[in-house]
Parts: sequence; structure tokens; C-alpha cells
Amino acid sequence: MNKQVFNNMSIWSFDFRNNHISQVEVGAFDGLYVKLDWSGTKLLLSNNKLEEINPDAFTLQDLRYLDLDNNSISRVRPGDLANLPNLLTLRLSGHKLQEIPNGVFNGSLIWFLDLSST
Repeated sequence: MNKQVFNNMSIWSFDFRNNHISQVEVGAFDGLYVKLDWSGTKLLLSNNKLEEINPDAFTLQDLRYLDLDNNSISRVRPGDLANLPNLLTLRLSGHKLQEIPNGVFNGSLIWFLDLSST
């Protein structure tokens, strides 16, 4: 996803499942106005080819639901979720996570976390 691809758009749900996305560029969500409804904002990126969570690319302050199931993510680092302060649901199933270091979820509001593997 290229930088500012959503500039001046107003969206509350993003569905990019099954698109062979391998990278989300820093600034991809810059200029986006997020509409909140009762359930919050959703970003669905399952079944792509993402290898990491780039904290500088995922800067949606009001994101509530992030689905990264079945990508190629092997680790989650402290700070990866730092720019998602209101995230409540994180789905990371279907990965071969090698480790989850202490402090990865410090300061987060996450109440549902799926780390199941396939």
C-alpha cells in the first residue's frame, strides 16, 4: 500500500484480505479521516504476505480491530503496537511466532488476542 493512498477519505472499515500485500508503506494512512461507529474502526489484512508490523505504517489512532491472520509474521516487537493506542482486538493466528517478548502489550487496551497457530 502506497503512501497517502487514502488521503482525504472517510472510512470506518478496511477490508484488504487475500490481496498478496507484502508491505504497508509508512504514511499509507496519512490524511485519512476515520469515521467511528459503535464498533470502532476495523482493518482486515488477513491472508496476505506481510512479514512484520511496522509501527510507523500502522498509525490509526482510533483503530479498534486489527486482523493480521495468516500472513508471514514471525515476531512481534515491543513498540510495534505503539501507534495503535485504542486497539481492542488483535488477530495474529496462523503465524509461526518464535517469541513474544516482555512488554509487547504494555499500555495497550487489547481485550481479545488470537495467537493460535495452524
